[in-house]
Order: sequence, then structure tokens, then C-alpha cells
Amino acid sequence: MKTLIYIFIFSSLNLVGQTDSLVILTKNFKFQDGIYFSFEDFQSNKASLAWDSVYAKLHTNPQKMITLVDSLRHDGVTINQQVWGFSLGGIPYVNLQRRNKAGLDVFVGLKVRGNICYFSMEEVEEKVEVIKAYNPRTGIPFREGEVVTKREVKNSFMLSFEHGAIEALTVDNFLKWIKGDAKLTKTVERIEDNAEEKLFKCLLIYDDRNPVFVPVRD
Repeated sequence: MKTLIYIFIFSSLNLVGQTDSLVILTKNFKFQDGIYFSFEDFQSNKASLAWDSVYAKLHTNPQKMITLVDSLRHDGVTINQQVWGFSLGGIPYVNLQRRNKAGLDVFVGLKVRGNICYFSMEEVEEKVEVIKAYNPRTGIPFREGEVVTKREVKNSFMLSFEHGAIEALTVDNFLKWIKGDAKLTKTVERIEDNAEEKLFKCLLIYDDRNPVFVPVRD
């Protein structure tokens, strides 16, 4: 169920005098809440702005991990397009730099955090098909026309926590990112038709074998 959130004072983060320690980035790691202007800020787990310094008007769907942003304002200036992403309740949402039909900016939550992060979203795909009408006696088409059909598809993506690149989760793309893991590479090469479930499992295996670390503030 979608909820409407108006954020005026979300959290108060006191960063003065804090020291950093490194922990393994697990798939359920909770990031520091706030606004991230760059991937480097996200990688450092250091929010550029705390929520208590931002006026935010947004709609979030925690089940689908999609947040639609109407407005993010800081010091009276709209910052939607300058934001790399943000964290709500410890879950990072990435700015896809696209808008829905209502004109709201789309931010997608990272369902898996690790060396290779994972996120997905459902989108409406339009396809033009040619429809023909046939003469029942001769079987010869006597009329044709184009019809636009729509269907909802799930698109999956991966984000490299090491260099910030974002690509579609496909066999070819995934193989480029796991060149150092010969055993897993052989497994992935046997996957046919970009099978989503198998690719996702391989991503989890790679993250487990190739941990990365993220700073936390004590």
C-alpha cells in the first residue's frame, strides 16, 4: 500500500566527534539516513544532508521499494535533479534520472547491498503490432492496421559498489563484472535466456565470495 510522506524533521544526525570503523557490506546493511549528492558520498556512508535540513514531499511504496519524489528542497532551492540518491530507514534509493507520467522523479531502492548491488522496477512496455483481417473464404488478408499493446515488465539492474556503474542485469553484463571469479564465470556462461532467478542467485554468491567494506560511525 502506498504511503504519502511529508518530511520536515526526519532524523537528527550528529557527526561531530564521531570516528569511522569498517564493516562488511551485507545485503541488509542499513545506510546512514539522509541525502547523498554523489556516489562517493554513498560509498562512504556519509549523507551530504540530514533529513532535518530538507523539506521533502514524496510517495513511497515499501513493498515495491519505489519512491516517487514530488519535491526535495534545501535552503529554498529544489535539489531533485542534483541528488544521487537518499536513504530512508537505512535503505538506499537511487535516482534513475527519469520521471513517471505524473512528472514525479523515480528513486528505486537497493534490494541487495554488496560488492554488486541489485535493484529492480516494474515498467510498462509499449509494443506496436500489426493486426490483419483475413477473408474467411480465401484466407487472404484484406485489411491490416497497427495496434499499440502494453504490458508490465520487470527490469533488473546492478550497481557496482566499487566504481558506481549501473547496468542491466544480463548474462553478458554480469560476466564483465565477475571476470576474477573463474568458477562462477563458468556457471553463468551456462545460463540461458538471461534467466532472472539464476542470475540473481549468482549475484548473491559473488557478493558472498567478494566482500567489500563500508565505514560506520561509532
